[in-house]
Amino acid sequence: NAINVLVGASIKPLQATLKKGVGVVKGFSSQASKIVAGSGGIGGAIAGAIGGISVAAGVKMALDRFRAIETESTRLKSSLKASGDQAGVSAMQVLGFAKNLQAQTGIAVAATTAAASAISKVHNIKGPNFTEAITQSANFAAVMGGDVVSASNQVAQALKNPREGYLELAAAGVMFSDGQIDAIQSMQAAGDIAGAQGVILEALKAQYDGAAEAAGNTLD
Repeated sequence: NAINVLVGASIKPLQATLKKGVGVVKGFSSQASKIVAGSGGIGGAIAGAIGGISVAAGVKMALDRFRAIETESTRLKSSLKASGDQAGVSAMQVLGFAKNLQAQTGIAVAATTAAASAISKVHNIKGPNFTEAITQSANFAAVMGGDVVSASNQVAQALKNPREGYLELAAAGVMFSDGQIDAIQSMQAAGDIAGAQGVILEALKAQYDGAAEAAGNTLD
């Protein structure tokens, strides 16, 4: 298990380096890269996620971020397994997606991974709808306020039962046309849950797409 290997093989050496106080910053940077990247699989993805942390950012911040990603990755893997891997994505794929989203929006990898865990608890959100739900949750949060995890919980609950869930989003300010409402109702009645979810995600995208990236650029 790549994540378990990380816990035993990476945190302890890094802590030892901190305690010694010798070459702390340089030692962390090189140890983290070698140890985590050498773990393979999810470990490699986590290494990539923290790889952009500059020396000036400080050892404590880097180590805290590493631990947060590691913790959320473990939770995500357990959540995906509990769902019978119905989402159709792996924890490592989500980490790669989260890294890209961080580059675009500034949203922390750990936060996106936690959002993915929230969405994975709704077992009928699968495939392209899974990652699109994360993206549009980030956009929704950027406009409405709050964080991506809370927004993901709200979006996931709407996608769980689209013909009723869209009403909750509408009450929160998401606009649906009569055509979209009819499509959601007819698709779900025909058993096409994924299609109905797609209509909701399209409505979110039409209204909020790019908001998270714009907010991230504003903070730069």
